[in-house]
Amino acid sequence: MRSVKTELLLKYLVIAVILLTSLTVVFNVADFIAAASDDNEVPENEALINGTGIYLQTGEEWDRFYQGYSLRVKYVNFDQKSLWIELLLNETTVKEKIMYEGEKFIYSQNSVEIFNITVDRIYSGAGEELVTFRPVYQFKDPSLPPPSQEPGNNNASGDNNGTNNDETPVVNGFGIKSALISVIIASICIMGIKFSK
Repeated sequence: MRSVKTELLLKYLVIAVILLTSLTVVFNVADFIAAASDDNEVPENEALINGTGIYLQTGEEWDRFYQGYSLRVKYVNFDQKSLWIELLLNETTVKEKIMYEGEKFIYSQNSVEIFNITVDRIYSGAGEELVTFRPVYQFKDPSLPPPSQEPGNNNASGDNNGTNNDETPVVNGFGIKSALISVIIASICIMGIKFSK
């Protein structure tokens, strides 16, 4: 004959298993519904480059953006902490501006923000100037074909010197599911220890 503590522990274990199964089903249904509603469309405001930093010397061009965009530093005046930058789309200038440290460069098209870039610092040494831009955001341009998996002119080699923060694969909802499962398992263990005394 089983003791009352053992029966109570088994009841809690069954309830925990049912709860865990229910949560798994709910999360899987939610993931399925979210995936079905996507229809493989990329949202217009999708961040393609999300807050990374880049650096360029005078005359250099950063061609590792998506959808054929690139950024060129045309001229730097270190004494005034200013620079002249040019944003290009498939080698055609779409915007250029004289900027200062701490200033934002924003490029929008049809009220959709495509770039938001901040001039971080201007350095000078050994006859060359170096400009750091941080943070750098690029959003999907809805007027262009969808971006390829790699930045650049849709044929990048994959070597982007760590500038794209989106390289790490992400499993949606994994963190929440793991946390809930861990809490349930910990609760079962605590109840088991409490009832075994």
